[in-house]
Amino acid sequence: MHTFRDAEGREWQIAVNVATIKRVRDALDLDLLAAGDPDPTKDAIVRLAGDPILLADTLFVLCREQAETRGVTDEQFGAALAGDPIDRATEALLAEIVDFTPAPRDRERGRKVLQKMNQVIERGRDLLDQRLNDPELDEKLLCELKRSIGTAGGSPASAESTPDPSPSES
Repeated sequence: MHTFRDAEGREWQIAVNVATIKRVRDALDLDLLAAGDPDPTKDAIVRLAGDPILLADTLFVLCREQAETRGVTDEQFGAALAGDPIDRATEALLAEIVDFTPAPRDRERGRKVLQKMNQVIERGRDLLDQRLNDPELDEKLLCELKRSIGTAGGSPASAESTPDPSPSES
């Protein structure tokens, strides 16, 4: 069983088992075991990654009994999922899905997939940081802005060189 803390500091336990998989499927038409489906509209990981509302709803279904005990509504639950808490909840959910996998070799394969996925995400973040910190990017953006302003209704210089008609000329 994996846990995460929401933005309010509440700890939630996630359990993926036959009963909770059925509960999620019945409530949300989402099969948590459909990871890796060639059809992205059926792949649970793709659907969860692309839809934070579906992710929050899935987490709530998995944590519903705890929420009812604590008097937390689904809206309050969702409001406490942002930033780091939703990231940690996602990690906990994915790890729990992998741990549910019956065959030891498949579990190990699933762990490797999660590890590789996290490595690729971190590498992408590193590349983005490098790109954002590149001084050439600042220069390119500035040139593009100047070009864009220059083509929007003429250049500022041409507007300044054209005098306004004086009131006596009207």
